[in-house]
Amino acid sequence: ASKLRATGISTGDPVAVALPDSADHLVLLCSLARVGAVILSFSPHLPRHEVLESMKDLPVSAMIARPGTKPFPECKTLTLEGLRRLPAEPHPEPASGGDLPLMLNQSSGTTGKPKSFLRSHAEMLAWAEKYVAAPGWTDAERCLCLTPMSFVVGRDISLGMLRLGATVVVPRYDSLGEMADLVPSARITYLKLTPSHMLALLDHAADKGLLFPELRAMVVGSAPTTHEQRLLARERLTPNCFEQLGSNEAGLLAFATPADQDAHPDAVGRIVDGVEAQIVDDDGNVLPAGEIGQVRYRAAGYPSSYLGNPEASARAFRDGWFYPGDVAALSEDGYLSFKCRTDDVINNGGAKFYPIEVE
Repeated sequence: ASKLRATGISTGDPVAVALPDSADHLVLLCSLARVGAVILSFSPHLPRHEVLESMKDLPVSAMIARPGTKPFPECKTLTLEGLRRLPAEPHPEPASGGDLPLMLNQSSGTTGKPKSFLRSHAEMLAWAEKYVAAPGWTDAERCLCLTPMSFVVGRDISLGMLRLGATVVVPRYDSLGEMADLVPSARITYLKLTPSHMLALLDHAADKGLLFPELRAMVVGSAPTTHEQRLLARERLTPNCFEQLGSNEAGLLAFATPADQDAHPDAVGRIVDGVEAQIVDDDGNVLPAGEIGQVRYRAAGYPSSYLGNPEASARAFRDGWFYPGDVAALSEDGYLSFKCRTDDVINNGGAKFYPIEVE
């Protein structure tokens, strides 16, 4: 943090980070938070024109990237190696936190160009608390997240685990077999992955017996899975296969244990504590339990607008509710059955079909 200060970075300065996963990447994120900078994370493989497009939402004062990265004329370009060579200075006092912006996040972009929004220090803490409560994070956790730190989920899970005092294991593997071997060799207790990762592991684990018998929790998220896939995962990978649904804007929304999956095989999970959810029609009227409509949520730690996009803000943030653009049904006991995105509904002469049902 003192070396960042020496380069002129100070409280409120937007700083882009485009680095591969490493322990130093995480140290840098913590250092930027300490000096009060606003973090923008980019994949080091993202095309240059997409980086420039995203930087339009918040003018960036510095970019921290790999050596050899072509400089961005809009800001100064720094490297971890260059920062290390700077002389040590007195440690700066931590930024005030609270409502101070911590990072610029983007929506997932499933329905078009990603939309940017700010998340404060306080909102990040509220985000992390949901994960402590639902998946049951503890300081004894050894976490392996297969989503890179340059993406919202990978970065925030890593930071949340560190704040809790848990261990973050940086994923390093060149093949599916090496990745599968990393889980027991690194004594992983919490594995976060996508359905794509899980399906590949299911093929890899065929005829091998239970692949991860010691794993406390394997959590699948980012897209729904079928109940048949969940059962196969519990047979081939670990009996402790959990599923979650969330969004970049709101974090964790629904969570399903194996018992939840068996009792509600069509649901993606139960709405987590601290989040209020409703299913409404196009006019915002609340629908009865079991009926299909638009989902809306509200909880502490949610953003209230997108940067520079009043039209999208008006659609997504209404009367204190966040509308993620999902179509679903909600049971009386709080289990959410995801159908599709609002833009994906297939309307055939008034008869509506949902892609997940067709698949």
